[in-house]
Amino acid sequence: MPALENALKSLDSLDKKDLQEMKAFTKPPPLVMMTLEAVNVLLGEKPDWDTAKKVTLNDPKLIDKLKAYDKDNIPAKALKALSKYVTKPEYTPETVGNQSKAAKSLCMWTHAMDTYSKVATEVEPKRQKVAELNAKLDAANAALKEKQDALQKVIDQVAALQKKLKDTNDEKERLLNEAELTKARLGRADILTVGLADEGVRWRNTVTTIRQDIINLTGDVFLSSAAISYYGPFTGVYRAEIVEAWLKATKDLGIPCGDTFDLRAVMGNPVEIRDWNLQGLPADSVSINNGVMTFRGKRWPLMIDPQSQGNKWIKKKEGKELKVLKMTNSKMLLILDGAIRTGAPMLMEDIEEMLDPALDPVLLKAVFENNGRLQIKLGDSEVDYDKAFKFYMTTKMPNPHYFPEVCIKVTIINFTVTFDGLEEQLLNEVVSKEIPESLAKKVELMLQLADDRKVLAALEDKILKLLSESSGNILDDEVLINTLAESKETSKVVNIRVKEAEEAATQIEAACTEYTPVATGGSILYFVIADLANINPMYQFSLTYFVRLFNTCIDMAQKSDDIDVRMQYLSDSILSNVFLNVCRGLFEDDKLTFSFIIATAFQKQFGEINNAEWSLLLRGLGLLDMSARPPNPDPEFFSEKMWDFTYAVQLCCSEHCADLCEHISNYTEDWKEWICSDDPQTSPLPLNYDEQNELHYFQVLLLLKGLC
Repeated sequence: MPALENALKSLDSLDKKDLQEMKAFTKPPPLVMMTLEAVNVLLGEKPDWDTAKKVTLNDPKLIDKLKAYDKDNIPAKALKALSKYVTKPEYTPETVGNQSKAAKSLCMWTHAMDTYSKVATEVEPKRQKVAELNAKLDAANAALKEKQDALQKVIDQVAALQKKLKDTNDEKERLLNEAELTKARLGRADILTVGLADEGVRWRNTVTTIRQDIINLTGDVFLSSAAISYYGPFTGVYRAEIVEAWLKATKDLGIPCGDTFDLRAVMGNPVEIRDWNLQGLPADSVSINNGVMTFRGKRWPLMIDPQSQGNKWIKKKEGKELKVLKMTNSKMLLILDGAIRTGAPMLMEDIEEMLDPALDPVLLKAVFENNGRLQIKLGDSEVDYDKAFKFYMTTKMPNPHYFPEVCIKVTIINFTVTFDGLEEQLLNEVVSKEIPESLAKKVELMLQLADDRKVLAALEDKILKLLSESSGNILDDEVLINTLAESKETSKVVNIRVKEAEEAATQIEAACTEYTPVATGGSILYFVIADLANINPMYQFSLTYFVRLFNTCIDMAQKSDDIDVRMQYLSDSILSNVFLNVCRGLFEDDKLTFSFIIATAFQKQFGEINNAEWSLLLRGLGLLDMSARPPNPDPEFFSEKMWDFTYAVQLCCSEHCADLCEHISNYTEDWKEWICSDDPQTSPLPLNYDEQNELHYFQVLLLLKGLC
């Protein structure tokens, strides 16, 4: 009965909130009141508002009662009372629904009960007639079943014979299919054996390596965590010393770790690192470790980047999506808001020693969940946080002093240019001018190698993925076998191309390496110029200026087809022109110092002056062990300070001056005469000590400092 079904469905849509809504009426609308009276009549309750409110609507099982209402046995008195309501023209579900949604459902129910009771009086005689006819039908069906059972016995016998025939045919088909499958498996097994032969060797080696890595994992991860957390602000040399000390302490404590430690090896991805190099990150170990810290650290990176190398790398890596701003920008928070919402990377340049407190939630990654959405508080507003958001900071300050409260919020990374990194950069500048076609080919090969290695890595991963996901008999996985065969063919082609590219790259690298001395000289000059700021803060020269000057010197150098002659011309041009250009910005008193630093820098690079000798000239004795110092031959002439310094020269220059103190003791008068001469710096050492021992001028300079 559609009306009854609709009424019951309407009751399903009611809940306690709808009933509470009607109960909340102090004075219900007329039609709502009429509806509840009609419901009360059917439920046998008093048809008034107080009863409806206190009894009917308070009943927690009201809806269930209405659904289970005995519609076949409604009292005649109730039906008579109900007819007074349902016959009223205004008492319809639509008009009632205009005053209350819940009352509409109840109204539909009362109408349905009235309609059902009327229909039931007409249907009952017909039901009895149907029962008589059903009894006759049952008798006829019983006779029919008897005949059907007899027929079924015959059908079952036929089915048994057909099943036997089918089983015989199925067994024949199975044997044929099994023979065909075995033949196909043999072919696939051959493909699989050949295809995975090389992979098997590589996988065995990889398994051995991984097993050892698993053993060393605890110590390596511990050292990686320490490196990312602590050694970022330091120079490459000091980082190496720290790591050496950490590694020794780790082994002393019995923590398993590798024999050596390199952050890039533990936390870096070779393919990703190659991409970084192509995007402008220098290929020296310090710069690559900086890149690893940038993307593996939990905190946002703050780069100490006086030469803007890290800045340029990030801009090239992130591309056009990168938002760049300075902390002084008045719309800083607005731009940051937009980047956080859209997941765009952001670079904040020229950071000072103090950070804006408004950045604290971003630096601390104070993200919280609000109604299933990730948000972060920025200023006075709560901003939706996209997990793709990245935040970089750079400062041009060469030696900033950040307070601890800043250091704990960011990962400070020293991107100051390294000697090796600058040497590589200057080598590219020289090669781009001297043999541009080789550099272009080198870049092309680098890109090709990077792409090919990505393809090889993807193929290897694909093969492993297919093998790991294969279920059942692997020889039945035709897709896996075919994919493996295709991957192997592709891998062979790519491997041949990689080998050819590596051979060509080696040849090109050899041609480029011929110009390395020029790049080395340029790198030495830059670091000498950068150190001039220690003499006078006014002497500030940017890396950009130096590279531009370096290129100008290359253009000005005399041409020659002989590579050795050309190299000499380039070195002379760079040295002379850089010296002249820088000297224009120096005070007269500092020019001689500048030339001296240049000379000693080259000699230190080539091993003519060792660090101990250089430190002795600049810092004096320091913490040298004087316990084995020989006695002073003439305490009245040689002061204790002079004799200590002389012994220090002997220790620092032991290769040439191992008998210095003994020589002075044996020939004291000759040395006193040399010391007291008017121009000891131009006079030969006593008994030609300098020539006999092949002293370098710097070692003579140390003697002059200590004795004259």
